[in-house]
Amino acid sequence: DETTLQYSVAIFCVIIAAIGSYFVYDGKIWKRLLRALGIKKKKGDQTPSTSNGGSKPPVSPVNEKPAPIPEPVVEDDIEKDDPFPEGEEDYELTPYPFDGPDTRRNLMLQKDGTRIRAATLFKLVEKLTTPDEAQRGTAQYTPAFLLTYRSFSTPEQLLKFLMLRFMVPEEMPPHSNLNPIIPATDPTERVLIRSSSSDTNPIPSSPSALSQSNPSGIPPPPIPPKITPPDWKTHRKHVQLRVWYVLKEWTTNHWYDFDHPELVKLYTDFLEIHMLPEYKKLTEQLLAIVRSNDQSTPSYSRKHKRVGSFNAPESLDPQIQESMGLLDIPALEMARQLTLIEYQLYTHIQPKECLNQAWSKKGEDAPHVIELINRFNQISAWVISSVVKEKNLSARISIVRQFLDIARACKALQNFNSMMEIIAGLMSSSISRLEQTWSGVFATEEERAEFDAEFTSLFTRNYKILRDAVKQSQPPCLPYLGVYLSDLTFIEDGNPDTFRMGKLINFEKRTMIFKVIENLRIYQSKEYQLFPVDSIQAFLRTVMLEKQLNNNETYAESLICEPRKKK
Repeated sequence: DETTLQYSVAIFCVIIAAIGSYFVYDGKIWKRLLRALGIKKKKGDQTPSTSNGGSKPPVSPVNEKPAPIPEPVVEDDIEKDDPFPEGEEDYELTPYPFDGPDTRRNLMLQKDGTRIRAATLFKLVEKLTTPDEAQRGTAQYTPAFLLTYRSFSTPEQLLKFLMLRFMVPEEMPPHSNLNPIIPATDPTERVLIRSSSSDTNPIPSSPSALSQSNPSGIPPPPIPPKITPPDWKTHRKHVQLRVWYVLKEWTTNHWYDFDHPELVKLYTDFLEIHMLPEYKKLTEQLLAIVRSNDQSTPSYSRKHKRVGSFNAPESLDPQIQESMGLLDIPALEMARQLTLIEYQLYTHIQPKECLNQAWSKKGEDAPHVIELINRFNQISAWVISSVVKEKNLSARISIVRQFLDIARACKALQNFNSMMEIIAGLMSSSISRLEQTWSGVFATEEERAEFDAEFTSLFTRNYKILRDAVKQSQPPCLPYLGVYLSDLTFIEDGNPDTFRMGKLINFEKRTMIFKVIENLRIYQSKEYQLFPVDSIQAFLRTVMLEKQLNNNETYAESLICEPRKKK
């Protein structure tokens, strides 16, 4: 009947629309269509050339096959294995597994063709220590690698890889891919010339000649700027100097990685036995840094200034009382002491604590992050318990006002972490429902609206207002740690660790993590200039030791303060 026909037409249109959107997605119409039909391009098939009227592609005038040009990486294939063809050697299994050709089996570039998306560990270390800066794709490659490598390697393994990289053979290994570049016909283009042991291989000197030796039409990978013909001895020296530079950066900025005496001994033995004979002055610099670091505690915060008292404002020290309470302490001074305590914890956070969501796992991989998280929860619980335990309405109003004044003082100090601790407690269900209390806190509806605009909005739109406030702040500043942990969790959960069946490390993911950790580290270097007040800090230590009410208990106390209204 007519109704059935209409339903059938509607269903058919929905199916056609779904299929169309699937094939059009990301512009890969024909590839998806062919794959859906089960049609695959056979290995060795070539696209017919249009220059000779659609006839067979031109045959190379030599019997030997031209040097293969790596195929561009197709994103649809990143999860597929790509084994070596029979008889082809994996140079990463040779005694010196570096300076080999970049292929789809060991390297994947981002869409811009310059920055590294994924690679094997050997290739990542090779790019880290190559003399050619362009091969790293970005100036952030070295700091990003040294800050995040613990998520896919260990300090001992990295040190051994760098030691192996330093041992460049005196003779160029057969798999070396150092190739000169000569000008092409068009001065804006450059053609990669691949060295060959055979003189029968012609050297293509223009794009047309290259197309004849590469009839598949696959474009070559991005080519670095023009270089001189390879001089292996010069290359060897430049690589070794680059290894020295990486070791210097690692030793100077990340000494916390050398937390085992055995690792320090392995490092110093390598410097004294292998590097010192060839680079005496440079090696002595490294040994001096090692000795200097080794005499102190290998702590990340060691190189940062401790919280000082230079040009500090005069403290508002309350008179010490045996039963000193919250209302006896000036809100501004309470905010200052919270800032001093929590900033110390913040500066002790090491980059390795932010990798692989270490704070959410059992163990001691993120002690300082966990300590700051626990403190946040304890202070928030203290705020809630302090309010609901007070059954006198007037006193309860005074307590809420005191916490609001402390939160505003923390905001003025750019201590957003302590501010969020307090606001999170005040916005809990146990306190937000206390209508009589809040009516006493705010004299007018305008004051309540100002509170909502100032604090309630901080939790919306992925903390956008809070992020903007931190960006506009100049150190000293104590950001809200939860923003960074939220970003790191999003990156970790939304991106795979590896591609190609685990063979390629997803370095693009590590670069994103590096940017978050760098934002966190910006505010670890400049201290707050405030005087510690022992009596207030002792009071806050007592708060941290007290057992606070849990959520069910605080809500029950809240109902006693202000029972539900009868309908």
